[in-house]
Amino acid sequence: MISLGVQPGPQEWTLHPRRGGAKPRHVAVDGVVHTTSPTLAAQLACSGLGLLRVVEWVIRDELRRGDLVEVLPEWSSDDPTDGGVPVYVIYAQTASATPPLKSRVFVDLVKDVVLREGIARTRR
Repeated sequence: MISLGVQPGPQEWTLHPRRGGAKPRHVAVDGVVHTTSPTLAAQLACSGLGLLRVVEWVIRDELRRGDLVEVLPEWSSDDPTDGGVPVYVIYAQTASATPPLKSRVFVDLVKDVVLREGIARTRR
C-alpha cells in the first residue's frame, strides 16, 4: 500500500458500494511508503510499489494510458452522502480581515478549473 495523507502510519479506508445493497466497509491499511503528495503517490504506484487510494482526477491520464488500473470498481472512497472529496484552500488571515486579492483570485481559478474539468459534483 502507498499511504497518502498528512499523518504517516496506519490508516482506515472507508469504501462505499457504488450500487445499493452493501454497507460501507472499513479497512485498516498500513503503507510501505508514505507521502503527502498525490502526484508522487501516483508515480510510485505506476512504478509498481503498491496500491493507491486517490481521487480519480489525479490519475486520469495514468488510467487512460493503462499505467494504472482500478482494482475495486464496485467500491468507491467517495461518500455518496457527502458528494465526494472536499478541496480546501488554506491561507493565513486575521479574524477580521478579508482574504487577500491574490487568494480570492486563486480560489476563483481553482473553482473554474474544477467545474470545467468535471471534477466537482453538486451537493444535493
